[in-house]
Amino acid sequence: MIKSKTQAFIALLYFLIAASLGIILRLFPVTNVSATYKFLVHTHSHIALLGWVYVALTSLIFHLFIKNDVKKNTTYCFGALKLQF
Repeated sequence: MIKSKTQAFIALLYFLIAASLGIILRLFPVTNVSATYKFLVHTHSHIALLGWVYVALTSLIFHLFIKNDVKKNTTYCFGALKLQF
């Protein structure tokens, strides 16, 4: 399993990507952006939900609610879930 600090960094990286896409979406009415608005909205929402929200929540649940003696068995399950995305 990836260490907590690394998982937090990955979640933060996804958050920064989603935030930068949100800024680009906010620039559409102000400037001429050469991209399709509909595709950027979908990209922004998917990166936000499947990126930083999913990684942050699964990491938080894993570290708060799973006991140390069971963590060895569930580590592979959480790792496989994160590899799906």
